[in-house]
Amino acid sequence: MIDLTHRRFGHCCKWIPEGNLTEQNKKIVYANTNTRTTTITSLKKLSKSEAEGKIANIITHNFQALSSHLNEIMRNKPKELKMVRLGSDILPGYTEPFANELYKNLMAFIELEFRKIGQFARKHNIRLSFHPGQFTQLNSSNSDILSKSIVDFEYHAMMAEFMGYGSTPYSHGFEINIHGGGKQHGLDILINTIKNKLSPTARNLISIENDEFSFGLDDLLVLEKHCAILLDVHHHWIHDEEYIQPNDARLDIILNSWKGIRPELHFALSHENELPNHSYEILPDIKALLSANKKKSKLRAHSNYAWNKAAIDYVLQFSDRFDICFEGKMKNLGSQQIYNRAKEKGII
Repeated sequence: MIDLTHRRFGHCCKWIPEGNLTEQNKKIVYANTNTRTTTITSLKKLSKSEAEGKIANIITHNFQALSSHLNEIMRNKPKELKMVRLGSDILPGYTEPFANELYKNLMAFIELEFRKIGQFARKHNIRLSFHPGQFTQLNSSNSDILSKSIVDFEYHAMMAEFMGYGSTPYSHGFEINIHGGGKQHGLDILINTIKNKLSPTARNLISIENDEFSFGLDDLLVLEKHCAILLDVHHHWIHDEEYIQPNDARLDIILNSWKGIRPELHFALSHENELPNHSYEILPDIKALLSANKKKSKLRAHSNYAWNKAAIDYVLQFSDRFDICFEGKMKNLGSQQIYNRAKEKGII
């Protein structure tokens, strides 16, 4: 059982090499700790045996890379930084009908490798999650889109189950997070999909986060009894043009939706290039920025680093009750900045 009683500051999908490495060594570390992928188009150009060989080589690399990534976290990081979102492309093309035959003879190997990843993560107290892409819309009124979205979500649930997660709600803190989908479709289809069309594992792991332009936090509160609600404070800042406060009553609803498991929270900042002269000591004011003709579509883009100290101080107010996943492009380097600031403030 993973210890979920202490604060965590996580990162997403990739490992950025740390330390004083040469550029060549950085490239080697990056290649060895991050997954590779391919496309169905490129696989279709090959013979069946060539395509099977290519898939086998890629997923063998990917499992080795996942192991290396988790080893970096295990060896070099304090307990507060043992949290990572896994990428979706571990098994390239798996949900495409064309790939079914290519994977058939690899499933025993795949299950074994996922089992080892899950066991390692739990042994070393590393919290894991998934975040399927924007095209996974479980509230779509288009039956074809909905069917493909369910297939994609179940692919993530399968990987989680192979790793040993999903027998209970948000077991060991694991969740598979998506957005609510298109606002025009409402949430009734989403609720029906969760209740009646997902596998038990998928139902046990699904979380829905608020987004910038469709479903804000207030829209999602009706999901409390159906799935975990994941708060993204950057999306909320864009959508509602405010900083939600740590004493906001809506947080109690969010906490209840996680069924006793410590929730995850997403944190990001507008890109450095969009606010190049902004003081790192002052919280960005979205209403002032919009008045100065900044566009929400630009402000929503994630930064490279956790560049604004005032924003880090803001999000750290939630860390007594939430694990914080930094969604910046420099991944673990950004979550390290949040950890360092927490140490400076005496929070950890």
